[in-house]
Amino acid sequence: MTADTEVTALDLLAQEFGDIWQIMRSDAGRWWATRHKPIAGVEDVVGCSRTVDADTPAKLSQRFAEQAKLIQQAADITEILRVLETTYPGWSTTYDGHWRADRTPPITSAQAAAGVVASLSTPSYEEFTEQLAKQATLIDRCGGYNT
Repeated sequence: MTADTEVTALDLLAQEFGDIWQIMRSDAGRWWATRHKPIAGVEDVVGCSRTVDADTPAKLSQRFAEQAKLIQQAADITEILRVLETTYPGWSTTYDGHWRADRTPPITSAQAAAGVVASLSTPSYEEFTEQLAKQATLIDRCGGYNT
């Protein structure tokens, strides 16, 4: 790759991806990019990277596409968590590779006797929402979330 081609490839990559990535080429000829923003929340869990590298501009572009899918997956999970907390008040929900919910405020003795649990954790989203729905029914039978 000549110096002119190298600058053109860098310019093209920066034009397309520069709003998300700081792109550079090492003295050894390897292509690198670092995200402008740090990895946050679920992005770390799903495998987003702060820095990616590749042998060629084309391969670096592929890495950007892979990262874009992971970033979207993290955004989708974050939105699901927001909806779950709206749908099931009284639960703090997180995702760390498993779907998790912790009851806030603490459960009452009547709720515990009815089968309400302080926390849930499962790798399956479907099982998680089934468990949350079951817990909501139990809590409602005990007088609701505010009792």
